[in-house]
Amino acid sequence: MLHYRSYENIITIFFLACLCHTLCANEPLLLQTVTSNNLLLNLIYIDLKNPRLNIIPITPLPGESLFKAAKRVSADAAINGAYFMGARDYRPIGDILVDKKTKNSGRLGTAIGINSKNEIEFFLNRIKHKEKLETRYVNVLTAGPRLITTGDVTIAAREEGFSDPRLFQKKRRSALGLIDQAYLILVSTSTPCYFEELAKALQTLGITQAMNLDGGSSTGLFYKDTMIVKPQTSSASTFLAVFVNNSFWWERWKAFIYAN
Repeated sequence: MLHYRSYENIITIFFLACLCHTLCANEPLLLQTVTSNNLLLNLIYIDLKNPRLNIIPITPLPGESLFKAAKRVSADAAINGAYFMGARDYRPIGDILVDKKTKNSGRLGTAIGINSKNEIEFFLNRIKHKEKLETRYVNVLTAGPRLITTGDVTIAAREEGFSDPRLFQKKRRSALGLIDQAYLILVSTSTPCYFEELAKALQTLGITQAMNLDGGSSTGLFYKDTMIVKPQTSSASTFLAVFVNNSFWWERWKAFIYAN
């Protein structure tokens, strides 16, 4: 007789096999909606081995929504990202590094670091401050807390510096997941949940590393000109955008993105 965990493993293997087949067909992005651990998850899988990819933190213009900002920079996919100062102040909290240039500083939470080869690392922000981020990464975006480390659920929000009780409430959430160095996954929940529920749902899908992003009313997921999950706020803070380089003008366009 197969135990529940065995069924989980079979589902994960089948799911990853289908995913690999789809992404290997020279399509670097894949949108899927799945139910895991009783949560409805909207997922964008990103093939990190595809040389046409660029993953960049973007800071919206004042009062600009996630949708308008993603459209303005011609992103192929985007997810809300950094926490911000307050109800009317959308300046980000935590480190933001864009093209090796510091856009914001802080020691809160967990960050995603992306190097020139699209290799990704999730790290505790206060620990990595012992070294200069620009020596290791091209782009960095900070949120948190960490959800999964090397396949295990590891949530220590208060130790990462989070104390706002609203963060621990049951709400819609956004997250980033990683399967080895093969796939980065943008995650938005349609179902309100706690940190632990989201972490277990992602773990079931075979995600080996994961971190939480800002959520609640900020939760938003953009894919190919469409909002898959619409934020309930009209303004966005710094978000993570994904670009697929399909044409010769990308270097000029990237320079524009980095400059704005």
